[in-house]
Amino acid sequence: MKRKIHIFFLLSLPLFSISTDKFIEEYKKISAEKLKLPNAYSLGAKDPTLNIVEFFDYLCPYCAEVSTELKSFAQENTNTVKLVLMNLPLDKECNTMVTNDIHPGACKLSYAAYCASEQNKFLEFHEQLFSLQMYFNVVTPEKISKLAKSLKLNMPKFQNCQTSEEAKIFVKKQIETAIENNIRQTPTVFINNKRLKMIPNKDILMSLLQHESF
Repeated sequence: MKRKIHIFFLLSLPLFSISTDKFIEEYKKISAEKLKLPNAYSLGAKDPTLNIVEFFDYLCPYCAEVSTELKSFAQENTNTVKLVLMNLPLDKECNTMVTNDIHPGACKLSYAAYCASEQNKFLEFHEQLFSLQMYFNVVTPEKISKLAKSLKLNMPKFQNCQTSEEAKIFVKKQIETAIENNIRQTPTVFINNKRLKMIPNKDILMSLLQHESF
């Protein structure tokens, strides 16, 4: 049973090459779900045409690719696109769905990113965690501290935050949202509450944005 769970969690959705028309045709068939999201970091429009929600794990290789693509798209379309970033660390330390050591240390990275957000440095920390993913193949307090220092965070405040109940509760609520909505793999992406079967590149996202604008 443990072996099956391990394989299931490792399934991921990379950026697919698919025709725009085919993607939009498939997108229109997807039923919208009711997602009640807890507090999460977001960027972009307050009243978006496209509301993108991404569930990610900092140690998931495909998440690094997808997160970069989605963030870039949202930043290029700040008046019409909103990106909501939801932690889903596949780490049994904080995720009750996980029974194997899939991504040990992912919970600690999620806590650290929350603590960076408390000092208004979330996005920089978030980006660095993905760009330095190979460096964090083994997560240690020393590596986390080195990244925090490079971003000039207040280190005593940052260190205290990482083990705080606030950080744990913040991440726990996002994981619970994933569990409630049967989200078991990373990355999982929703657009306007529709769970994508495949994750498109920016060109297709732009076409979808234009389609949803009418």
